[in-house]
Amino acid sequence: MASQPTEKIAIIGAGVAGLCVARQLIAAGFDCTLFERNNRIGGVWSDGYLNFGVQVQRELYEFPDWPLPKATPNFTPGPIIQEYLQAYADHFDISPRIRFNSEVTRLAEVEPSQGRWEVTTKNNDDVNQDIFDRVVICIGLYSNLPNMPAFPGHEDFQGEVMHNSRLKSAAQLKDRRVAVIGYGKSASDAALEAASTALETHIVFREPHWPIPRKLAGILPFKWGLLNRLCSTLIPPYQKMTSVEKIVHNLGKPMAWFYWRIVEALFYFQCQMG
Repeated sequence: MASQPTEKIAIIGAGVAGLCVARQLIAAGFDCTLFERNNRIGGVWSDGYLNFGVQVQRELYEFPDWPLPKATPNFTPGPIIQEYLQAYADHFDISPRIRFNSEVTRLAEVEPSQGRWEVTTKNNDDVNQDIFDRVVICIGLYSNLPNMPAFPGHEDFQGEVMHNSRLKSAAQLKDRRVAVIGYGKSASDAALEAASTALETHIVFREPHWPIPRKLAGILPFKWGLLNRLCSTLIPPYQKMTSVEKIVHNLGKPMAWFYWRIVEALFYFQCQMG
């Protein structure tokens, strides 16, 4: 009996999702090709602002079958994650299957009855078309185009306006009066960097929210108090509840209320929000 031909699968993107998909499909015997528009793997981890990194402890951001080295610091810096992803790709034979500097410009179904797809890519001035049996899109949630809103009076401003992705060196902030617009993870990182080198640092945001310290009471890693199954059970449910969650949020409602008041009080005093 003749063996079935190996299916050819195109994977668009060589970030975390693309590498993970490739690792599983290669292990299952599929012929995979990854298209990456940048010149290195990693997606959002291939290049970032000055002090970007992971928001959680190291063991909460790693592949189950490829643990981070034991010496890896918590809240792992971005460049270390990029090296980790490169080692993952090398180990699982993904790297030879990646076409770098290959931007996918068109995706079209060419044989509807068989579900085959034509992938058109551009590499500098070269345009290529390849046929695949399946296509997996792993381009992530973020664009490589910074979102720079237009502010009234922007053209009259005498200082420099930059997107956080352009912040590569502390020298860009040295001896300047800096305003950081926003209050998310990258804004907090930029503000911390500016506070250490700029003349003044101000954070401008629409709605305040409480930051979560890396260690509760300065001692306990926050994952033990906030990132566990007990905590997820105590969170007000936004989807269909399990039988345990129904008990907790009905008979055990005072317990859930009391737990979050303790967390609020801890953040209030630790972060000096009075």
